[in-house]
Amino acid sequence: MTIRGPSLSALDVQRNTLPSGSPRTDDARVAIPRSEPECDAMLDNIDDLRRAGVEGLAEKLATFLGAASSVWTWPRRRRLSSLLASLDDGVRAVLAAVVEHPSADVIDDAVRVLSLAGPAQRDLYAGLLEGAPIGLPGLSALRASPDVRLALARVLAALDGPLDRDEARALARAISDASEDVRDAAVTAIARRGGPELVAPLEERRNNEASDLVRASIDDAIVSLRSR
Repeated sequence: MTIRGPSLSALDVQRNTLPSGSPRTDDARVAIPRSEPECDAMLDNIDDLRRAGVEGLAEKLATFLGAASSVWTWPRRRRLSSLLASLDDGVRAVLAAVVEHPSADVIDDAVRVLSLAGPAQRDLYAGLLEGAPIGLPGLSALRASPDVRLALARVLAALDGPLDRDEARALARAISDASEDVRDAAVTAIARRGGPELVAPLEERRNNEASDLVRASIDDAIVSLRSR
C-alpha cells in the first residue's frame, strides 16, 4: 500500500538545508533549526510523518537525543520525546542511539523518552536489564552496552508505583552488574520503588561491594526500605 502524504525525505530536506552556522549537537550528528519558527515547523512535520505511519522515523528522531540550543528548548525537546515514545520501534531506536553516542545528554534524553513510553513497556525494560530472552529483533544485543543497562535502570527508577516482581528481580541482579554506574542506578531504583523484601539482597551485595559510592547508596537504600 502506498502511503500518501509527507515522506521521510521531507524531514531530511528540512534538516539538511539549514543555513550554515545552525546550532548542532556536540558531535555534529544533526543540525538543529536555528529559529523558533523552524523548530516548530520541524516538529509539526515530524507529527505529520508519525500520523502517516512513515517507516524509519524513530531512527531519524533518535539522532536528536542530546541536542540543545537556545531555541531547541526543553518544551520542544519534550515534544520530540513524546513523539518518539509513541512510535512502535521507538525503544529500539533510542537504545541504539545510546550505544552509538553514549554521552550524558543522550542518556538523559533516552531515559526521558523511555519513561514516557511508560508502564506498557516496564516488562520489556526489566527483561532487557535482566538479560532475559526478548523476542524483538535487535534489542537483546543492545543490552551488552553498560550505557544501555544504565539507562534501563534509571528508567525503572523513574516509573511510578512499587516495583513488580519482574522489576524487583531484574534490579536485584543489576546491583551486581560489572558497571559501577549501573549498580548505583539499580540501588537508587530499589530505594525509590522497592520494599523491605529487597533489604536482604542489598545487604549481601554490600559485603562484596568495592565502590565507596555504591556502598553509601546501599546504606541509604537499606535505611529507606526498613522505614516502610
